[in-house]
Amino acid sequence: MSNEIVFPDVNKQALKIIKYNLENPDVTISEKTEAIKRVAEMRIHNDLSKADLISALRWLFRHYDFLED
Repeated sequence: MSNEIVFPDVNKQALKIIKYNLENPDVTISEKTEAIKRVAEMRIHNDLSKADLISALRWLFRHYDFLED
């Protein structure tokens, strides 16, 4: 068990970014990446649909080259 304190507001903001703002140019790539990271580390994902999660995965692959040699 982690000793890290998680503030719900931060997680709510991360959820909002993934659900509504992945394509918003006013939200930085860094903020979007951090939001995806936070959501990936959540224990429960009831507030996100499968489509939201797939959208986040697609966004990651459009913005990062994971297959670099």
